[in-house]
Amino acid sequence: MSSLVINWLVPEPYPGAGGDIGLFRLIRYLAEFGHRCRVYVVTYDLLKEFSSEEIRNYVQEHFGVTQAQYYRFAGSIEDADATLATFWPTVENLLTLPNGGRRYYLVQDFEPSFYPDEPGHYARAENTYRAGLHCITLGPWLAELLRERYHVTADHFDFTVDKEVFYPRDVARDATRRVCFYARPTTPRRAYEMGLAALQIVKERLPEVEVCFFGTAALTPAPSFPITQCGVLDEEGLANLFSSSDVGVVFSLSNPSFVPLEMIACGCAVMELASERWRDVLTHGENAWLVNSNPMAIANGVIELLTNEDARRRLIENGLGLTQNMSWSASARQVESVLLRDVAASRNKDDDITLPSRKFTPLRYGLGAWTEHIFFAYDLVAQLKPRLLVELGTDRGESYFAFCQSALENGTDTKCYAIDHWQGDPHAGSYDETTFLAVEAHNRAHYAAFSTLIRSTFDAAAERFGPESIDLLHIDGHHTEEAVRHDLEIWLPKLRPGGILLLHDVTMRGRDFGVWKVWAELQERGRSATFEESPGLGVWEKTPAGSLPPLLEKLFACSAAAYNVAPNESRALRDYYRQRHADLQAKIARQWSDGTIRSSPIAEETVIQIFWSRDESYSEEKSADARLGQGDWKEVTVRLPTVGSIAHLRVDFLSALTNIEIAKIEVESSNGGVIYRANLPNDFEAIRLVGDCERQSLEPFSIVVTGVDPQLHLPSFQATPGPLLVRLRLRVQAIEP
Repeated sequence: MSSLVINWLVPEPYPGAGGDIGLFRLIRYLAEFGHRCRVYVVTYDLLKEFSSEEIRNYVQEHFGVTQAQYYRFAGSIEDADATLATFWPTVENLLTLPNGGRRYYLVQDFEPSFYPDEPGHYARAENTYRAGLHCITLGPWLAELLRERYHVTADHFDFTVDKEVFYPRDVARDATRRVCFYARPTTPRRAYEMGLAALQIVKERLPEVEVCFFGTAALTPAPSFPITQCGVLDEEGLANLFSSSDVGVVFSLSNPSFVPLEMIACGCAVMELASERWRDVLTHGENAWLVNSNPMAIANGVIELLTNEDARRRLIENGLGLTQNMSWSASARQVESVLLRDVAASRNKDDDITLPSRKFTPLRYGLGAWTEHIFFAYDLVAQLKPRLLVELGTDRGESYFAFCQSALENGTDTKCYAIDHWQGDPHAGSYDETTFLAVEAHNRAHYAAFSTLIRSTFDAAAERFGPESIDLLHIDGHHTEEAVRHDLEIWLPKLRPGGILLLHDVTMRGRDFGVWKVWAELQERGRSATFEESPGLGVWEKTPAGSLPPLLEKLFACSAAAYNVAPNESRALRDYYRQRHADLQAKIARQWSDGTIRSSPIAEETVIQIFWSRDESYSEEKSADARLGQGDWKEVTVRLPTVGSIAHLRVDFLSALTNIEIAKIEVESSNGGVIYRANLPNDFEAIRLVGDCERQSLEPFSIVVTGVDPQLHLPSFQATPGPLLVRLRLRVQAIEP
């Protein structure tokens, strides 16, 4: 098993509760990363009569759709690699269970502080930190507190914000200055009465200011001054309120909430209490206004921000810079990294395989769908020591150069050949000459002594290799069933008996991918193993079987029922590779955050990914790609290969902190008619920017990419059957740090 099975013990969630929203975001992303997530909901009141199906519907209605499975907790759980308690009563539940794998406590706040007037509950909540569970906390302050006070093992994940929801909205409003206050009288750690006293002073001094309360429908004690009561808002309502407010007031007397960062991401200047809890996140006078916890200091701070435009503008600009590189995906990767590290460590205790990749630092990574497997590729070449290695379909060289780096560093005396026309295809997307030039330069700089690039079709290159001459063959060309069968017909006879075939994209279905059908047949004809994580990698031995290095013997054991080998014997190996991949993804996330992504291989080209839909529900399966180099103006055409109706388009860029100028976006129907065009300032103004990008100007239309997920949402147009052509004229330029 290469993905984790993760159980979650969750107290019944309440709509609008920040901790519940954050929890289900983590579950959503971990499921999307390929882990099987089971959510066991412990019911108390609201959901006590709900069935498992009703609980699933309730969660998806209020917290979004995830790929997790939902169950009503009835005192038992299925076995798993890891089980996470997520609130102190669920720790008590977890401690009664005999199974569930490694045990963790996901801690988002110092929960004893929820009960200042209930010593019994305070003691029970505090006692859960003494239960010996590995804690994963929201933010570093809480992890440090638990380590120092309760001597627990603790890791943390970073504070973050969902920038698909929380971004500066264009909300119509008049000139009235507005303050919004997170008012939660029933939550003592939100210091409601202190905020009430401070805002009364503000209203006395600036009576024209509008004060909006949000967070609850019941305000006790009630304000003695006029307010706008917004009550409990959904995320869209919150984003609109924050975007239309000049100052946001929120207090955290325990671990901070997500609300200040959500305000900041919407362009609202934030007033918070000065505290070590915000260390290394919020800085007074730079990205937030942090004051002492007394009403007069708070009131003076609010008034200062309302009347000092320069100070408020500085907080807003720096705050947007703070949040631009935050993402729930990156924070979920941090949680994943902890789970994989620990599970892999426990499984690896008896692992006697020497893996050279433990010291492997890849030179090329993060360039596509092969990132997950480059550590396996490195070990495979190091142990197999192939005399002749051939790759069909090299593209940007992520897999090929992992093979080459291993051959060089481990002295395998391997001759390597990469075969590709370097012109793209309907699955890889189209690209310009930049791709080949980058690959050729890297090969020349590092591996020219034993590596040869052959720029041709696969068929034309086949005559260069004799029958049964290849020891390791990797096929990653066009992925239709017909194309894969043709490649195997030509190339499989050139693989020696006992040689190894790698076949990529074996789990991809849809978009005319047919590798999976061919792979199912191959598995009947020789020993094999599959890395299931989409798009999937198949490893196959050509018969008759020979003597293989320990790496392959152990890998093949996972599917070798005929050899009477237990599948669990390969789990440690697979988990090791997942952990190395998770560590590499964390490194890439850090590079985006600190700006060093500009000097990584990712920065060589810009990927344009165009999503289509009829109703703004986008997915990877309904997208098409193109790539281009930087510097010059480029004409790019992307074909959207669908016959279904299209009314909405989204244009994403994977571009390493660059400036992108766009002169034209044009959408053409199958009969040649233009159904959408943007080439004037008014056209570009109608394009909605979401995520990691900022509009620099309208004439020319220019955006700055600030992170990994910039999105341009085009205005909708009349639903039109595909296929469509999207034509862009644009220029990408690097930005110096």
